[in-house]
Amino acid sequence: MSKFVVEAGNDEGLFCFFEDDGDTGYFYFYEPDGVGIIDHLHICDYPKKIGIRKKDVEVIWSNDYQKCGVKIWDKMFGIFDFASNNKIRHYIRNRETAPITDPSLLEGF
Repeated sequence: MSKFVVEAGNDEGLFCFFEDDGDTGYFYFYEPDGVGIIDHLHICDYPKKIGIRKKDVEVIWSNDYQKCGVKIWDKMFGIFDFASNNKIRHYIRNRETAPITDPSLLEGF
């Protein structure tokens, strides 16, 4: 069983993180000094079984901090878009799962 967390924060004290708890992979948006977990996206089940390792995961903020995304295998699979109050995910079933490719969603990363 693998378990890991990958996170990234912004200048306003907000964070996003990907958590593999061994059974599921979730992408969270949270405020550690206040509300706690604000929102989440279910990215996958059984990350180890489909080959997701900690070194494959990157959490990144857009240049203007209006979006935060999770990249797995160098491809985007989840985005919190704060400007539009939207969240997008492509649920990973296997390594061939298509990532998010919409240029308007990926703009700024």
